[in-house]
Amino acid sequence: MTRTDKGLLIEELKEKFENSSYFYVTDASTLTVAKINQLRRTCFEKGVEVKTVKNALAVKAMSEQADSKNFKAIFEAFKGQSTILFSEDGKLPAAIIKEFRGKTVVFEDGTEQDFELIVYATGYKVTFPFLKDQSFNVSETNDFRLYKKVIHPDFRGLFFLALIQPLGAIMPLAEVQSKWIAKILKGETKLPSKDEMLKSIQEDKQAMAKRYKESPRHTLQVDFHPYKESIEREMRR
Repeated sequence: MTRTDKGLLIEELKEKFENSSYFYVTDASTLTVAKINQLRRTCFEKGVEVKTVKNALAVKAMSEQADSKNFKAIFEAFKGQSTILFSEDGKLPAAIIKEFRGKTVVFEDGTEQDFELIVYATGYKVTFPFLKDQSFNVSETNDFRLYKKVIHPDFRGLFFLALIQPLGAIMPLAEVQSKWIAKILKGETKLPSKDEMLKSIQEDKQAMAKRYKESPRHTLQVDFHPYKESIEREMRR
């Protein structure tokens, strides 16, 4: 592969990582060429795109993403002969699996493969069955309209702690949230009006939709430093 070819492939992968809602990294070292081709056909039938690339090129494509997508934590997953599965539905790659037999995975096309470890990344839904108001019924969309991801404008004395999906560690953000909540309860800081809260919530929603497109996956997304600074500003009100 020439340097030009590598450059074109990296650009293609960058676009895939940027625009795909979900992707999975697998080690296909033990698969024969015939089995990989069969996997491609099975995935294609399920609407999943398969890319087999050199690890260095995939990592380079990931490392050149915008700061909003920091993939460093999964670089170590690129070992052996990596195959990447791209999908617009997080459940689709699992649809090619027919059954498990101990450590053996049986695929829909009848092929089998042994794996040392199987991780069930099933995700979760945001539900509050103990809160009866319809404002909290967001299980289908995850579209929970909270001011700064903490306070509902209609229930100003009810606080949601650590209900965020940060690009970075969650613990320091939960700590700064708790400090803000403590100041509110002690009367050391004030909340904005309901209209101001609603406007801020809508602006956040529009920013996320523009950045990631509208999807349940990103409704709780925050960037570590900007979010932390925004909560610290709230404490100075």
